[in-house]
Amino acid sequence: MNTNNNRISKEEVKGFIGARFIMDSCMLLNLSCRVRYKALMLFHTFSDGMEFSGLCMASVLLASKLEEEMCTIKRIVYVFNYLYTQYESKPMPLTNRLSIRLKEGCIVAETEMLKRLGFDAQFEDVYSCMTEFAQTSRLPSEFIQKCFNILNTLLQSREVKQMNLQALMKATVQSCIGTSKILDDILYRYNTLDAKKFDLNTFEEVKSIRKIDNNMIQNFVKRQRHEQ
Repeated sequence: MNTNNNRISKEEVKGFIGARFIMDSCMLLNLSCRVRYKALMLFHTFSDGMEFSGLCMASVLLASKLEEEMCTIKRIVYVFNYLYTQYESKPMPLTNRLSIRLKEGCIVAETEMLKRLGFDAQFEDVYSCMTEFAQTSRLPSEFIQKCFNILNTLLQSREVKQMNLQALMKATVQSCIGTSKILDDILYRYNTLDAKKFDLNTFEEVKSIRKIDNNMIQNFVKRQRHEQ
């Protein structure tokens, strides 16, 4: 008898236990079979090179989001730790420190999954940077509010995806203290688009009829009287 064929690899054990945890987690969390299926597929797809507990929890979390079924990280951490303690020979109590570590592991694993799927979930927090700038610069509140207003305008433009954090902050501040070609171009395009109406199916401009207001009526009446 060839014993090598009966030898179980660590990867196979990892896959078996992970799938079991995911199945039981979905049952305890009252998630649908669709979430269960997607979670298992995510787990098997991304099992290489990822931390085990984070991978299990992130698979359930991301699958629940895809199916739009409400499930928080906190609940997933509680359920996973419960299943882990039932299986592990030397279980650890769910302390606050352990809960934070499991939550961070789940977030890291989910972020890595999204990256491998082609979506980079890492974004620089431009609002936090602007807040820190406001706190350290000691500039008038009116100036800071103007910076935030300009920043909100810049963020609505497609060009912002080509700007790093430093360039975005620089363009914002420059616009507050003087003129910025970037902002001028964006404002021009924004105002041009805002003045038009578009068909939401074709995204082509809809020629709108000019609104009739009281001034137009009064001017028309005056011209009629003058001509008479």
